[in-house]
Amino acid sequence: MRELVEETGITGQAHEVFAAVDAFDHDEAGLLRQHFVLVAVRCDWISGQLAAGDDALEARWFPLDEVNEAKVALSLDVANIAGQAFDIVAKGFDTSTN
Repeated sequence: MRELVEETGITGQAHEVFAAVDAFDHDEAGLLRQHFVLVAVRCDWISGQLAAGDDALEARWFPLDEVNEAKVALSLDVANIAGQAFDIVAKGFDTSTN
């Protein structure tokens, strides 16, 4: 949750992990430089105003259809994970059917 506050200015309450994505950074020769595991966690907003952290250009809320139509620059699999999050909320937070 520390990362959420640092990157967005928002404090949240974590509930469950619902997705994980491997992200690989290769150099020009194809050698692996870094491997990141990005973990998606369903959270409830507790407090704070959305603001870009020190390593982000901007932070903002936008409609899910803008994510699906790639109207914003995205990290790997963000559109898919946003859709999964939407489905989880629509199901009433029951992740046992995934």
